[in-house]
Amino acid sequence: MEDVVVITPFAELAERFEGLRLKTDVPFSLISLEKDLKDERDLPEKVRGAKVLISRGGTARLLREKGSVPVIDIPVSVKDVLRSVSSTVNKGFTDVAVVTPENLLTFTENLSLSKDAKITFESYQNKKQIKKKIESLIEKNNVKAVIGDKAAVKAATKLGVFSELLLSGEEALHTALDTAQHLLSIQRNEQAKRKELEAVIHYVNEGVITVNEEGRITVFNEAAKHIFKKENEEVTGRDVRKAIPEAKDINIKKEQRNKLLQGKRIIYTTLPIYIDGNFQGSVLIFEETKKLQKLELEIRKELNKKGLTAKHRFTDIVTKNKEMKEALEEAALFAASEGTVVIYGESGTGKELVAQSIHNASEREEKPFVSINCASLSPTLLESELFGYEEGAFTGAVKGGKPGLFELAHRGTLFLDEIGEISLEFQAKLLRVLQEKEVKRIGGGRITPVDVRVICATNQRLSQLVEEEKFREDLYYRLAILEVELLPLRERKEDIVPLALSFLEKEKKSGRKPLRWQSEDVFSPLLAHKWKGNARELENFVHRLVLLSPAEDISKGFVEKQLNKRPLTKSAKVELSVTQDIKLMEKELWEKILDQYDGDKEEVCRQYRISKSTLWRKLSFNNEK
Repeated sequence: MEDVVVITPFAELAERFEGLRLKTDVPFSLISLEKDLKDERDLPEKVRGAKVLISRGGTARLLREKGSVPVIDIPVSVKDVLRSVSSTVNKGFTDVAVVTPENLLTFTENLSLSKDAKITFESYQNKKQIKKKIESLIEKNNVKAVIGDKAAVKAATKLGVFSELLLSGEEALHTALDTAQHLLSIQRNEQAKRKELEAVIHYVNEGVITVNEEGRITVFNEAAKHIFKKENEEVTGRDVRKAIPEAKDINIKKEQRNKLLQGKRIIYTTLPIYIDGNFQGSVLIFEETKKLQKLELEIRKELNKKGLTAKHRFTDIVTKNKEMKEALEEAALFAASEGTVVIYGESGTGKELVAQSIHNASEREEKPFVSINCASLSPTLLESELFGYEEGAFTGAVKGGKPGLFELAHRGTLFLDEIGEISLEFQAKLLRVLQEKEVKRIGGGRITPVDVRVICATNQRLSQLVEEEKFREDLYYRLAILEVELLPLRERKEDIVPLALSFLEKEKKSGRKPLRWQSEDVFSPLLAHKWKGNARELENFVHRLVLLSPAEDISKGFVEKQLNKRPLTKSAKVELSVTQDIKLMEKELWEKILDQYDGDKEEVCRQYRISKSTLWRKLSFNNEK
């Protein structure tokens, strides 16, 4: 059977379609109700599998009512009516009625071919009305002839009235076939799009259920099967609220996003579909919370492990200082180079901020940015972190081994903070990696090539360390290709208030307090402080200011009061035991200084401008990093 099936209610129409087979490119099957069917009730079975049906009059209406396949009406044109009317009038009939089903004619105007002939149009909804309609026409309109479809002709003949079958011309048949072919093309395109959509829906990881305007399930994808432990045959065609008890309280006609399904650890989103204000169905999307949590955890691990992303850019750096601007302009130019950069500056001046900005302004922007503080680790741990290790390389080694930061930074940037604190022994190993551009894991034999740009930072002059023989000269010249000098905050006072305002805006965005201030003069007391901890110290002060602020309005007096309350420095006399062991005396001195700061090692390092590893060595705290 062809996709297009023509069903004709009488033999003459079937013969006309047969005559069209050689004149049209539209393939079709033909069923004549007079020849091929004994009972019209067999028709649905006869047209099973058809994509488009073509018929006329009452038969077309019956097919449309009984089935779901689209039905195209064979039209009757004005020319067809005129042709039949002229034939009847020429036979001597002047009062003529055209009696047809409602869907057969698209016009109902009375036609007058001459002053002696009158044409009346009458339609019916079902065959039971035909006889009464014709009897009324005979009585009221003195009708002597009836033109109509097969049923009307049959009824008129029984009433003794002349009748003639209203035929559709060849043009009408061509129109019906062309319309069918166009509709078939639309169906195929829609089916292809539907298949594509279904493929996508079944492939996605989220559970997807689509429902029609009655709330009955039309699509139930694989992920939905897993979430609700149901099969397609159990739920398709059923009301979603009955087929999926968990969804009984979901309003499918209202858009809802990322709602928690009551009694279940499932997040759902409802996307209703409205066309011209009429509800056509809805798409329901479900995700298990444990899956979302796992995915989020994996993403966080990938993006944040070892600081593999650079968040800051040059536009994030706040400064009005001329020298600082020049330094940043140079750093921005360095971004276009592959040369190693050394950033000089005191603790808290924003060395890593500049390093991240250089990375994000370079061609390596989309690649990893890996950061490590060299002073926070012992030489052995620093080596394992930078170069990685194989399984069993040492006690406590992770099963399967671990890639080093050089490997993780491949094709990206490696930021080595406090580079001046690494030992001479490790400096030699680092130099070899920079020269050869390859690493070998501890305990392994395989050489791994690496493409890494190195940016270093230090609060010490590397050239001075070279003179003091604390830093290898060859490594110094390998690293110090490009240099950036960051000024301490005390030497760029014009940046103090803008930085403070920037930190306050950040605090406000975090939602802590909706703070206000009358003018920038409120923060003028900050200019008198030396800010030895630079921007980091200022940021910590602003954080403290926000937390302690009793009101939403910040006043100048409150800023000054908080500034004066801060234990910025410690001053006290200490007594030392004089011995011949200088190192022991030095250890005792640092222990007493640490006591002055209540054991706060970070504050001691900041005030005395030393690294944690230096303090660790002074105190000989071998169990600390």
